[in-house]
Amino acid sequence: MKKMILSLLIVMMGIGGGAYAAGPTPTPKSSAAAVAMKCSLFKKNTVLFGTEMIDISKAELFSAEDDPVEQPTVEPNLYSDDIPLTPEEQAWLREACEEFGVPYALTLGLIEKESTFQNFFGDNGNSAGYMQIQKRWHWGRMERLGVTDLMEPRGNFRVGCDFLAELYAKYNDWSLALTAYNFGHYPGYVTNYAKDVMANYACWQEVIDKHVSEMEESL
Repeated sequence: MKKMILSLLIVMMGIGGGAYAAGPTPTPKSSAAAVAMKCSLFKKNTVLFGTEMIDISKAELFSAEDDPVEQPTVEPNLYSDDIPLTPEEQAWLREACEEFGVPYALTLGLIEKESTFQNFFGDNGNSAGYMQIQKRWHWGRMERLGVTDLMEPRGNFRVGCDFLAELYAKYNDWSLALTAYNFGHYPGYVTNYAKDVMANYACWQEVIDKHVSEMEESL
């Protein structure tokens, strides 16, 4: 009798699965993909402070099909909370600087001067975004770069950095290039605007150098 009961239990366990099954219950492919995507995004948008994982992303989680903007890879060792931009925005700005050969700290200094790190329309609605770019003067550049919205940070950074690189190639001096960026052309002297941006540039370079030094010491 005991043998019969034991045999019945073994058969039922094999059929029922659950906690006593030989292997885990397969996860549907669609669910597995969704979980993997969310885990990936969570890892990219968190940093470790002590033993606590802190979410540093301002964006909600969307599926790849719903998100029209390409998300950058946020490297925690490059992100600095001393820079008043989101991790994604910092990554986009670094990418634009690398693409066009513009110093990262210089663009931070320019953004501080132009918009105080605020993404808005200025000059009575004529200038847009962090780098305060006027579409009427740069529509051709936008078309060439495939940028349609200057309020979208990644596109704003690419247009601004492309313009800065063009001006530096022309004047071979960042102070002159910055004067032309703001003035429209080089008037024959360096403006206070350019001097302010260059001062900001030096300050942000110190912040970046300090951050890099601290990261190297922690390794």
